[in-house]
Amino acid sequence: MTAPCRTILIALLLANLTFAQDSDQPTMPTAEATPEPTKWMLADGSEHLFWVATDVAEGKFRLTFRLPQTDSNTLWQALESAGQPVALAAHGRDAHLVYHDGTAQAIRFGRPADGRGSAFSPRQLPPLPNDVALVDLAAGRGGPVALVRYGQAEHDRPAGALAVLAHQPTGWQQTLMPDDLATITHAQLVMVHPGQNEWAVITYSPGATDNAGFDVWRQQDDAWQRQSYNQSLPTGVQAVGVQGHITLVQPDRNHSLRATMLRGDRLIELGDIEIPDKPLRWIATAKGSALVVVSMDAEGNLHWAVRDPSASPEQPATSVSLNITPPPNNTDQSAMTLVFALIAMVLILFTTWLRGPGGHHVELPKSQQIARLSPRVIAGLIDLAPGAVVAMFAFSISGPVELFFRYWPGASSGTLSQLLPWAVAMAIYLTHTVISEMLTGRTLGKRLMKCRVVTATGNPPNVWQVIVRNAIKLLELIAYPMFIFVLLSPHKQRLGDVVAMTVVVNDASEDEAEKPNEE
Repeated sequence: MTAPCRTILIALLLANLTFAQDSDQPTMPTAEATPEPTKWMLADGSEHLFWVATDVAEGKFRLTFRLPQTDSNTLWQALESAGQPVALAAHGRDAHLVYHDGTAQAIRFGRPADGRGSAFSPRQLPPLPNDVALVDLAAGRGGPVALVRYGQAEHDRPAGALAVLAHQPTGWQQTLMPDDLATITHAQLVMVHPGQNEWAVITYSPGATDNAGFDVWRQQDDAWQRQSYNQSLPTGVQAVGVQGHITLVQPDRNHSLRATMLRGDRLIELGDIEIPDKPLRWIATAKGSALVVVSMDAEGNLHWAVRDPSASPEQPATSVSLNITPPPNNTDQSAMTLVFALIAMVLILFTTWLRGPGGHHVELPKSQQIARLSPRVIAGLIDLAPGAVVAMFAFSISGPVELFFRYWPGASSGTLSQLLPWAVAMAIYLTHTVISEMLTGRTLGKRLMKCRVVTATGNPPNVWQVIVRNAIKLLELIAYPMFIFVLLSPHKQRLGDVVAMTVVVNDASEDEAEKPNEE
């Protein structure tokens, strides 16, 4: 079997392995789509998913979720289960639930064992201690964190003492709060920075003459730090972490809530959030960088309103009705982009082999040597950097890891709109690399790494050769396993170089110039 044949067989195997890992669409549940009126509700969001739990019957509840690309008024049903959760906290793709009997559970949104679709895998967490009452629940990178109150006095704590319990694989790690907080009537736990697992506790006593304000407690170096505010808080206030700041949401008028954000010592008005008339319950939480309020009207229907902290405070955030439906069986357009790239690459491999099974002849002058792979990889990363930086800034992406593993074809799930950051990065990348190679035979990265593109005979490439090698490079960046072709090629050529009849060289030293080039 010739080397090109082996290359084609390896490429087909890689294409099959890559596609087998690729789908991230939720599997369609079999439960009813139309929910019955509900009596209680829990909600929380993360940068990936937004979760809402409601009861459907005595002793049963329904867990629903929303992906970033879902329509604004749609919740997809995940599962129905027995039990009565009293708290819900979300981070990443996990929803953490604590039940009325103190048992705890995590439900993860992810891929099933066969690699197709999505599934919800529950796992049990250590239960809360028997002698505590759950006050609040939050979740961050380190897992769930619970704020609890002890009922009875012990030698190391008074009756009513507050403590923070952080989840560990073997149990809950306890951190007691100051003893004088045992008489505080209201306390809330806020996950301020989920990615950094930074949380805070807000304590206040509405109506108390000696404590008209509220305190924010943070733990630093195994000691509690308190920051006091003079503003009094009503009983119904809710605190949530938004964009790294504590945000307070409290009733303002009959159909409205008022949101303020703590920035240092100041309280910044964010504006009003409209809710249905006389809601049974409302919950303030965060979804990515936005403040979200989910409410339940008198008939048990769900609504939500999204408040962007950067929007004008004069413009209220209006509520939108939420519909609970089974997830649609949509085609994953991100996966289709990957499949198209893989098919195109295999066809190009096949036609290249038909054109010349032995490959084209490379004969370079003695002053040119085939460039090593390491400087070429570094040059490629340098060339990718401008487009990646622009995409991360334009779409508020936290870093290159999120860009490449969440918005790249085959890594994201859903519609083509999810690929916009990738499309912007690729447009900038291809524009500056094609123009620079047309003019000088080098990109910015190749210039820094002292290598350039030439023809198989060592001459500068023409316009069409530059366009062909870079167009195929786009397909290789989608179906990145195809870069293995560089390792199989005797002249360290990408597939785009083989088709365009180009090679990447660097200027050889005087000693290297005496050595003949490999033909």
